[in-house]
Amino acid sequence: MTVLDDVLTLARDGLTPLRTAERLGVPLGLVEAALDHWERTGALRSATAACQTCGTVVTPACATCPIASLRSR
Repeated sequence: MTVLDDVLTLARDGLTPLRTAERLGVPLGLVEAALDHWERTGALRSATAACQTCGTVVTPACATCPIASLRSR
């Protein structure tokens, strides 16, 4: 498996870019570039693309949001 594949796997598991970089022992910039690649190919969708208010506004809907629950990882 490549670092690119590992980043995809960890992102799908809900790890943040920082945690992914730490786990893989690679620079954060490399993880961000890999995430950008996967988002452009359609393999991933960013949290901000999924919900335009994610991380900026807390609403009752956030309690059931799977993305919001992953932010603490």
